[in-house]
Amino acid sequence: MRARSETGASSRVLPFSRSNSRFRRKRRQPRPCESDIPGIAAEVLRETSRRSKPPGSSRLSRAPTCRRFVAALFRLATQIAAACRSGIEGGKPLSRRPFVLHFVCSSLGGAAHHLSQLIEQPTFRDYRIGVIMPEDGDARVVRDIVGTGAELITLGSRRQLSWADTGRLPGLLKRFAPDVFHLHGLRASTLGRLAVLAVSNRPKIVYTVHGFHVLYYPPLRRRAALILERSLARLTDRFICVSEADSRALVACRVTNPSRVTTILNGIDLKPTETNVAEEFRLVGKKVITTVCRLHPQKDLDTLIEAFSLVSDRHPEAVLLLVGDGPLRSSLEANVTARGLDGKVIFTGTRADVEAFLRVTDVFCLSSRWEGTALVLIEAMAARLPVVASDVEGIREVVINGETGILTSPRDPTSLADALSRCLSDPVLSERLAAAGRDRYTKIFTAARMAAETEAVYR
Repeated sequence: MRARSETGASSRVLPFSRSNSRFRRKRRQPRPCESDIPGIAAEVLRETSRRSKPPGSSRLSRAPTCRRFVAALFRLATQIAAACRSGIEGGKPLSRRPFVLHFVCSSLGGAAHHLSQLIEQPTFRDYRIGVIMPEDGDARVVRDIVGTGAELITLGSRRQLSWADTGRLPGLLKRFAPDVFHLHGLRASTLGRLAVLAVSNRPKIVYTVHGFHVLYYPPLRRRAALILERSLARLTDRFICVSEADSRALVACRVTNPSRVTTILNGIDLKPTETNVAEEFRLVGKKVITTVCRLHPQKDLDTLIEAFSLVSDRHPEAVLLLVGDGPLRSSLEANVTARGLDGKVIFTGTRADVEAFLRVTDVFCLSSRWEGTALVLIEAMAARLPVVASDVEGIREVVINGETGILTSPRDPTSLADALSRCLSDPVLSERLAAAGRDRYTKIFTAARMAAETEAVYR
């Protein structure tokens, strides 16, 4: 893998542009045999040897030899070019590897994690993959992307890109000339599609909607965002939604028509780690409730903290792990202190070893106000954990209430506390939910299935 900054990136320029009409015309001619190239190369060498000036020869007498040399050299270049276009190995055409360039504006949250899970699948072995993302990346995401062998192109110096950071996008698109430009999330889709306007040879644009968050904006902002989405939709070849609810919303809001929308549910491969977080955070003998998320208003962590204060009264040995980071950390820490929960609510910060936390967890919780298809819930089900989550669209497509988990009314700390307490008090219930969740994961939410469906969209 070659990690690169934008200023120092060097691209492996594709041999010939699709816009090169001269080489399009060459494709109509019969494909050259491999033996043609050595023959013409030998002719070039012969003409080269004749170019040495014999004693007494004039400049005029050398002209035919020079013309033959140039003609032979041109034929050699043409044959090599045609061979690169059509292929010469074993008589089978060799098409160049399609180049898919991904763009994500934040290294935190589900979109970046989804991307790392997607590109590491064997489905994309025959593709050339590039990723544009912030330089200060989530350690887990960067590690996974680096491990895939993808070309990492970093912009900016923060975990989330701003408008100023992405002013170089048109230059990157011209330099790398991708076949597919895959945009992840609302900000990346807006900046990426605007950048494409400056590129003459436009790639195929695929936009993955990781939750149609526009619906939850204040009225004026929502209206403006929808107008922009409808305008930019004209530049978009295919939309991918990670939930059926988002697909329906995209069509209902007249952003695009159903024929251009594909629903591909998220999938993951759970990666084992060796970290001993039980000792690191003194969790031995505790009942552990865990959530993994960005500390953002969408996740409604104040409701979770209030619910945990009720759980703590019933289960004094319980602790709450908040795995992740984000803009609300300071206010959440103040809330914890005000409730007297210091030491019982643990902020771990961003971690690359999420699986290690799942190993020590008794109940997994997600208190979101809205979701696309929450990757962390799929991870929890893959880890065979009972799940308690908000009863909102997106989550309902992952968790079946009463079968693979318990869904509670959003922004209701009392019902959330009751569900968490039930799981902590009833090991039989917890085991039944955990086993059913694991079974649902293996049938529906694998990364291999997600990759195969995404590759079909590229084609």
